[in-house]
Amino acid sequence: MLRLTNSTTRSCMKSMTGPRIALQPCRMHTQKHYEIVPPLPVPPLTQSLERYLNALRPLITDEESLKKTQALVKEFGRSDGMGPKLQSLLLKHAEGKDNWLTDWWLDVAYLTYRGANPINVSPAVVFPRAHNILTQADQLEYASKLVHHAINFRNLIMSKTLPQEGSGKMMFCMSQYENLFGTARVPLAGKDGQTLLAKDPKDRQHIVVVHNNVFFTIPVCHEDGRPMSSAQILSSLESVVGASSSGADIPDACRAVGMLSSEHRDTWARVYDDIIQHDPVNRKSIETIQNSLFILALDQNNPLLPTVGEQENRSPFISEANTRLAERGLHGGGTHANSGNRWFDKTLQFFVASDGGAGVIIEHCAAEGPAVVRLTDYCLSMMQKDTDRLVSDAELPRDVPRVRKLDWKLTKQHEEAILQAGRNFNAAIDRLDLKSCEMSKFGKEAVKTAKISPDAFIQL
Repeated sequence: MLRLTNSTTRSCMKSMTGPRIALQPCRMHTQKHYEIVPPLPVPPLTQSLERYLNALRPLITDEESLKKTQALVKEFGRSDGMGPKLQSLLLKHAEGKDNWLTDWWLDVAYLTYRGANPINVSPAVVFPRAHNILTQADQLEYASKLVHHAINFRNLIMSKTLPQEGSGKMMFCMSQYENLFGTARVPLAGKDGQTLLAKDPKDRQHIVVVHNNVFFTIPVCHEDGRPMSSAQILSSLESVVGASSSGADIPDACRAVGMLSSEHRDTWARVYDDIIQHDPVNRKSIETIQNSLFILALDQNNPLLPTVGEQENRSPFISEANTRLAERGLHGGGTHANSGNRWFDKTLQFFVASDGGAGVIIEHCAAEGPAVVRLTDYCLSMMQKDTDRLVSDAELPRDVPRVRKLDWKLTKQHEEAILQAGRNFNAAIDRLDLKSCEMSKFGKEAVKTAKISPDAFIQL
């Protein structure tokens, strides 16, 4: 769990990073304002073996076991041993690839993992609490501006005008940024799939909004890809809240279909396949979610979250308010709160509540932490400057579709699967012990003086 403060720094991105790999070929970024990143080299076998032994030394406590391990490594690396043969196969695998590790990392770390995504895999970023959000009107205004600036960030990516990320003179591959918007994970038996971004911005011009566990699609872009104004987006969000709050035509069974995405991956894959095969309406609704730029969840207040001005009874390090915010980001609080107000397979899923709690949930297989943190940094910095009050503008261009509720045709078996998913997820939440701790006495620079990586320090 990552919590951004008003003094967010680039160091916080480390909490969500794995190998800095490209999930799509880097050579798509060959414009003059992007420096071409060379392919990931295959390390020499001797270097790999040396690093392997160095990693094992702190774990092997007795000298006899260490000597045995060293002998095995030496035998493995001999010219007639297995090491050179495997190294030759690895070099052959790497030929013509920008990153020889990408597919293996994606499969092993994410797509073949069969446990549930939320809590186990998907991280969340919690924004600084917006204390100016006191009412539902404030919530919708904040959400409208957040959507508007997120779309602007996406357009910077698509136009290749977002400055290239780097450290000193070393430039990083930017391909993961293109995976943030319009992508989703797809549940399949044994190994999941992905929907990837359409290269034409005109092919992705909507987002999906969830309120009261009901899904809607709203337009957020003009035909040429320019974002709608915050006022126009606000008008659409007001329509969503009005439609989901009345709910006369919304069956109870269709109010928490998103709970299915919290299930064990193989369980979800079976139900997913049955739902899309059952009726074309279901397939269309799911494809609308998968192809949306991102999801916006308009959450209800968590009853356990202290309200603005309420005094907290906390230990010197544990923040109860931040813990509740972390819970909302990580799992939504259960079926009695906001867990049904989610689609956990979506790459980006912003959430905003009317008590000022907000953030973004990330389905991890599409991108690592740095791209997500840069997006959130951008949105929050732009919103700090965007202080004008909004008046909703219902005047959308004639060729732009209006708000549309996503429909579902479900059987009794599907309804029971939704209920069971909720029971399973509530049980998983009950097993989770989560506390948000604040340490103000020292930071990353103090950790570095001990020659320890801040990333390793936090994760251990």
